[in-house]
Amino acid sequence: MISIEDIRNNCRIDDDSEDDLLRIYLAAAQDAVKQFTGRNWYENEVPDTDPTGMLYNRAVDMAMLLLTAHWYKNREAVSALNSAWLPFGWAYLLQPYQIMWGDS
Repeated sequence: MISIEDIRNNCRIDDDSEDDLLRIYLAAAQDAVKQFTGRNWYENEVPDTDPTGMLYNRAVDMAMLLLTAHWYKNREAVSALNSAWLPFGWAYLLQPYQIMWGDS
């Protein structure tokens, strides 16, 4: 899973003065990944009790880097003039891991 240092490097931040903000973005990115995919994500080991759980991987890490950088650079609410709601690539990276619930 990505670290605050990874986010700082990606956003080209040279010091730790915004680490508290970056931690909020990282936690929100983790929540977004979980919500989008419908899965729990783990750093080291998936518990036997979680049959759909997965380990963080490079694609998920990249999706979280895209989200955190987007939120760092776009701190205002989205408007018609600023329609960059989310970077396109994040969904592309996460879609293969999304649980698709069939019609019952």
